Amino acid sequence: MSELISSCMILAEIIASLFFFGAMFQNRKQTWFTFASMLITWLVIFLYTNYSNLSIPSVYISALTYLVLSFICYEGSWARHFIVVIMCVLFLAIMDTFVMYLASILLAFDIQEIYTKKYLYLTVVTISKGLSILATWIMWRIQQEKTRLHLSMRWLFLTLLFPIISLIMLVVVYESFQQGSDISVQGLVFTLAISLGNVAIMYIIYLLEKAERKVLHSTLLSQQMEVQTNSILALEKSYRAQRKSAHEFNHHLNTINSLLLRGQHAAATEYIGNLCNQQSTRVFCINTHNPIIDAILNQKYQLATEIGIEMQIRVNDLSNVPIPTDLVVVLLSNLLDNAIEACNKCPSDRIIRFSMIYNTTVFLSIDNTSLPVSIVNGEIPTTKANKGDHGYGLINVKCILNALNADFAFRYNDGWFSFVAEVPNSVLPTVNL
Repeated sequence: MSELISSCMILAEIIASLFFFGAMFQNRKQTWFTFASMLITWLVIFLYTNYSNLSIPSVYISALTYLVLSFICYEGSWARHFIVVIMCVLFLAIMDTFVMYLASILLAFDIQEIYTKKYLYLTVVTISKGLSILATWIMWRIQQEKTRLHLSMRWLFLTLLFPIISLIMLVVVYESFQQGSDISVQGLVFTLAISLGNVAIMYIIYLLEKAERKVLHSTLLSQQMEVQTNSILALEKSYRAQRKSAHEFNHHLNTINSLLLRGQHAAATEYIGNLCNQQSTRVFCINTHNPIIDAILNQKYQLATEIGIEMQIRVNDLSNVPIPTDLVVVLLSNLLDNAIEACNKCPSDRIIRFSMIYNTTVFLSIDNTSLPVSIVNGEIPTTKANKGDHGYGLINVKCILNALNADFAFRYNDGWFSFVAEVPNSVLPTVNL
């Protein structure tokens, strides 16, 4: 019986340590390898704790095996792994001590009394290990969310709700054991059942959150594909217009030459003016030496001009911008579409100021006139009737900029909405939504 209890406690500590390491490092190996390494670590510590005659304290052996486990399964230098392992061991020890003292206060027992009461001691240790796993799991989840979307407080609240309620229930139940010599085995079983129930509920909540994230991921991908398709179609339209203009160029020259030969200079001037007006919205008037960015900026410039929006563009040579092509399309298209849509609602002073400068970093800014905008917790609530189909543009932008390790901010002030971002000069990995 004692060996079974020992193995369960060791396993709980290893699980907590893996969550702790996962919050500090990036995975080096696949999940199955981490699981196999965890089992080997458990076996080593279990054999040493229960069958070894060496006088070395078991905490040293545990720390050494955690160090090997951490270095094998996660990226980082030996020195960093050593520091993190020490922090992990201290954290687990502090949690055990804290729960023991808290139980002593709540149950009005001396700590030594708790050690002498077999079932009470096992119950307190069970709660301690469960809280250690919960705390390290929350640390791991927060770190995971930093590389994806923002942490959903709703899911975090639901995750923590059941452990908190369970602790309150346990405290109330154990109040009845203060006068006894020890709690009964039923009390220990009740604690284990509550712990397993919490694990099951938290796992179900995790699956629900994961399913919601997949739905959001699919929606964002659909929105990205729509943006990219629209950009390609607009580029094709501009290209066909250019081809048509080039094909008709000789006809225009012959007409102008004929008018000049007949001395009809006024008619020739008028004809040339009409041609200039027709071509002003067709030609590529923006040249950044990056064909993708040129296509997007010219497309949005033409769209803004056609609906009466003044668009001021400031760029330099963007031929070597270190942002993947697919991300550039989605990023600029969403930002400019939002700016055009906001400007189009303004009764007057419809202006967009766009700037994209590449030196040591990529500096991007968009200022546009806008009706008052409400910004709540870094989000802009949509005012459209069909809220389910909108609001993903800004989410896509934030996902991309977070994946690019960019700094960005946006605000509304005195009739102007401003968005600025600075992307570091490095080639970034694939975006994980």
